[in-house]
Amino acid sequence: MAFKYSKGNRKFGDITAEGDAQGDTLIDFEEDQIDFQTSGSVRMRIENDTITTTLPIHISGSAIEGLRLAKGASDYRAIVFEVDGADNANISVSNAENFVIQNEMNGKDIQFWVNPTAGSSVQAMTIKEDGKVGVNETDPSQVLDVGGHINVSGTVYHEDFLMAELSIPGLDLQTDTNAFTFNCPYSLDVEGLQLFLDQHTTSGDVTVTVSGGGNTMITLSLTGTNTSAQTTTVSNASLNGGDQVTFAITATPANAQGLRANLQFRRVPE
Repeated sequence: MAFKYSKGNRKFGDITAEGDAQGDTLIDFEEDQIDFQTSGSVRMRIENDTITTTLPIHISGSAIEGLRLAKGASDYRAIVFEVDGADNANISVSNAENFVIQNEMNGKDIQFWVNPTAGSSVQAMTIKEDGKVGVNETDPSQVLDVGGHINVSGTVYHEDFLMAELSIPGLDLQTDTNAFTFNCPYSLDVEGLQLFLDQHTTSGDVTVTVSGGGNTMITLSLTGTNTSAQTTTVSNASLNGGDQVTFAITATPANAQGLRANLQFRRVPE
């Protein structure tokens, strides 16, 4: 057998560093546990289900990947932070392959900090517990609160409503092929319709049809004696500037009064 080599199993007690004058740098073997000690203190412990270290892990070298976490397609994999033994926050990839950053402490934020100048840290973005997001605002009061100017290089869509009175208040509805008409001032996409009645005492449908650019877009009914209805089902939704949009009352029972419409649309930049 060659020098310093052996075959087969061997049993050892604790292993102590020969060159350590104090004799307190060692590997301590216990039942289902291995402790790595320096200066008489455990720095890393390996157990059946956990590896624990009390020291920072410094990964160096020229490899691009410093740390890789592998998971199966139906697995979660997380880096978890804890406070006094309780979960505080985590960074994870879910079993749906979503990348998740989560603060699990009630009333606490998710914060993004940058150092624009040496020695100066700035809280650039804040996400509050209620979902409000602040950019250069540490205490946002709106869903999105921006402290400063916004520069948009892409396309911006503007959500809006057109409100129309489709009947004379106090008078019973009549079918009308042109209850209200307007021409689009700019290109837009129609997204939905809301209808409201002041009175609907006789059971029967009040039906409104919206047409635009020569095409039927929406047909919506207030059924029974309902006084409101809404839909987001739209055909031929895209309209150009100048296209005519017409509201028609195509059905009504007796004693229905005060018909109003809110047309939901999104302005499309030219």
